[in-house]
Amino acid sequence: MRDDGDWDAIASPTPSTIFVPWSIRETATATFMVFAAFVAFIGILGFTSLALSESQRISIAPWFAFASEAILLYVVWNYGVGKHATGWTILGFRRLTSLRFAWLAPAALAAGMVATGVYAAVTVALELDWLLPQPIPEELLGGGAIQQTLIAVVLSTWVPFAEEIFFRGFLLQGIASRYGVARGVVFSALLFSVAHMTIATFIPIFLIGLILGLVYAKSRSLWIPMAAHSAQNLLAVIAGLVTTAS
Repeated sequence: MRDDGDWDAIASPTPSTIFVPWSIRETATATFMVFAAFVAFIGILGFTSLALSESQRISIAPWFAFASEAILLYVVWNYGVGKHATGWTILGFRRLTSLRFAWLAPAALAAGMVATGVYAAVTVALELDWLLPQPIPEELLGGGAIQQTLIAVVLSTWVPFAEEIFFRGFLLQGIASRYGVARGVVFSALLFSVAHMTIATFIPIFLIGLILGLVYAKSRSLWIPMAAHSAQNLLAVIAGLVTTAS
């Protein structure tokens, strides 16, 4: 059995190659389980929205978000880290090999915001309102200060943490290990976008997924895309709170 250091050396021998022990079949099975779980959660959420009052829906929203993202960690453990006894370092929980990579986090955040802004401007110019990304629903950000703080923490910390572990650390590497880094970046970004299950955000989230995948492939550190993802979600929460308050 290899220890964390052995897998860390194998997983990132050079900036242009990736190797992880989980197979493409395991990667595909894990991905199927994630999407099946997301569909199930949406169904449960739809049912509860009919059975509960608005205040009750608001109070359970953070816990639904927490539980749905926890599925990602389960499949990563079940089909990757735990099954192959690699340790979590292989996913990218490693120190930066050089401080010159530190600029990638703010650069990824800026690139993602520019991509989203350009997309929004194009949809407005073409009068495609149904493709215009919407802010976080007011219902999700409703309630008092404690509730708003809780949902802000979940969306800006837990969600990026779980999603980057799965989509970049597990999925991108699983595909790249078999088909190359470029395909790993593209297909992980595509599935990242599809997982959000919203037509209006498909293109901007795909572009953000490409950016996060590229900085991950460049730095080989999960902390870089995780920081950019967290900052972008936090800005979205702040924008939603401002909209709700106005």
